[in-house]
Amino acid sequence: MKALDSRAIIIIQTNTNKDKHTMFRQASLLASLALISCAKGDNTDTSTPQYQQTAHGKIAGVVTDSAGLPVIGVTVSVQGISVLTNETGAFVVPDVQPSQRALVSFTKSGYAKNYSYVALSSFETANTNATLLEVTGTRTIQSSVNNEVAVEGTTISFAANSFLTSEGDVYSGEVRVEVTNLDPNTAAAVGAPGDLSALSFEDSGTTKSATTPSQLVSYGMVDVTLFGEEDEVLNVADSSPASVEISITNGDLPETYRMTDGDSQVAWSFIPEYGKWVEEGDGAVVERDGELFFQFQATHFSWWNCDQGFVPSCASGRVVDVVDFPIRGAQVACRGGQSTSIVTTDDNGYYVCSIMVGDTVNFGASTFVGGRTWANGLSQFMDGEGSDASTCEPIPTIKIDVCRIAGSVNVQNVNAVTEEDAAAVNGDGITAVFWEPPGEPVFCENPWDAIDEGDCWIGTTENIQQSFPDSAIPGIPETAQSVGTWLEVYDNSTNAYRLDRSYQQGLPIYVNENNEKPELEAGSLLDISAAGDYDSYFGAWDISRFAIIPEAAEFEENSGIQQLNGSQRIDIRNSSELTVATVLVEDSIAICRADEYGFTLDSSELSSGFGGMDIMNVESELLAGPDGLPIRVQLFSGESLPVDVEQ
Repeated sequence: MKALDSRAIIIIQTNTNKDKHTMFRQASLLASLALISCAKGDNTDTSTPQYQQTAHGKIAGVVTDSAGLPVIGVTVSVQGISVLTNETGAFVVPDVQPSQRALVSFTKSGYAKNYSYVALSSFETANTNATLLEVTGTRTIQSSVNNEVAVEGTTISFAANSFLTSEGDVYSGEVRVEVTNLDPNTAAAVGAPGDLSALSFEDSGTTKSATTPSQLVSYGMVDVTLFGEEDEVLNVADSSPASVEISITNGDLPETYRMTDGDSQVAWSFIPEYGKWVEEGDGAVVERDGELFFQFQATHFSWWNCDQGFVPSCASGRVVDVVDFPIRGAQVACRGGQSTSIVTTDDNGYYVCSIMVGDTVNFGASTFVGGRTWANGLSQFMDGEGSDASTCEPIPTIKIDVCRIAGSVNVQNVNAVTEEDAAAVNGDGITAVFWEPPGEPVFCENPWDAIDEGDCWIGTTENIQQSFPDSAIPGIPETAQSVGTWLEVYDNSTNAYRLDRSYQQGLPIYVNENNEKPELEAGSLLDISAAGDYDSYFGAWDISRFAIIPEAAEFEENSGIQQLNGSQRIDIRNSSELTVATVLVEDSIAICRADEYGFTLDSSELSSGFGGMDIMNVESELLAGPDGLPIRVQLFSGESLPVDVEQ
């Protein structure tokens, strides 16, 4: 038998009484990642109150430099909210309003500015990562005279008195010019803002409007940022454009796309508000000493680009996690020799990105979970097959090995026998706990796989109650989250069972501790709903027919106290594909997985004394939780008997 992964299994104890003659100790195994004491309480109002909240989510990711190293202290801004990246380059922006195209800006002195765009649904964490390029060179000039600034292949000519403040006033004084050159044929291309989706000019009578979608093929880029003496951002006046020359290269582009001396080409600038490169005028290609340069007029300063615009095709695919659950809010970067598109997956994990037919494109997907980025990808040649004006070229599903399970809802249907009364009593129960998804794939592994059929794991409750590293208390992860003031489960008899939110050492859990005790039975159809909680980034949750109580497992012998001494065979009836047993005595516990007829238990490793033994048929599935993350639902149906272990 393999070692049991105790992080995914815990114990629920019910109705404990150490008096031998009235003792009943139930050792129900509910993998809810919480150690909870349950007792029957008073009935409660089961009506469902209205719970209104403002939808919002988070945007998170990592900022690195061109070498892939984290950049600390980057200002990340979304919708007027700003945070700084930490020592790993990671950031989390809270309280972001849902948007199909939220603008995220990344700025730090000494680096070129960058931008990304995120589609954010309500109550989720959407991922976006960014690369910042170090400034190629800095020059200081006087605003009152004509100036020429030269930085490694880029030359900019400024007219005297052509600088303006952000308010549009004429600026006078020293100007600091930061220039960042980018060769799009190198790995540094990831530092370009947004992607290479663009808007081309379209003639309409005597005017032009940038309305035609394009995909750019780039030859060279430059970012120019102007600062005044007090680090205020400056720009140039439209009436006094700067003359710019940048170094460009054909790289490995095919002959069809190559530039030559004397070509006329479009100059494009990046407009953050659009999230697109926009056609802004024409420039000229010149050759000197075997090198190509692009000359154009810049009426303002941001990122500028020498490109050709083409009508793109598209590719579509899906991103899933380690348990094949769709990842929404993942970033997908689609990059090739002529293709650059960065998009966000939708609620079902699907994406569509612009590509150029005939290009080999790398599709890289990433998501931010547990304080870090998790990623995977693939490459595919875009031959155009399967794509036309209305259908995108299909891309195989990308699986990211990340665990995003964010909670467990556990329902038990159990008949319990006591020593004094051989008739079964109601031992039904419902528990739930929700948490920040852990990330590490091991947390998504099925713990039952660690136990062979007919075999048992024996240890202590301390061993089995460690659910997450650094948990605040055994069994409940310290990242436990609230889904509102209540959670309710309904059966097909219209019985509603309210689980009011309670706390253990400050951590929220849901358990029928002070509410009506459920009375469930095999075949019961269950609905579930939750209020939602703004602070925990969980929206309201409402799923019909989310579970059906399985057939109950039964002991062949289920009357009176069972005496356990040494190795014994425990026979059962109604065994399912997964039937499990637990024996709990003091702080010792045995967890067994039954075969078709039962299991063999060596009780010599258990503590002496009175305890309880359960046998349960178990069914488990994943459902979309209140924020779109997978929630594990586990159903337990069976019997419980008191035991007396004698050593």
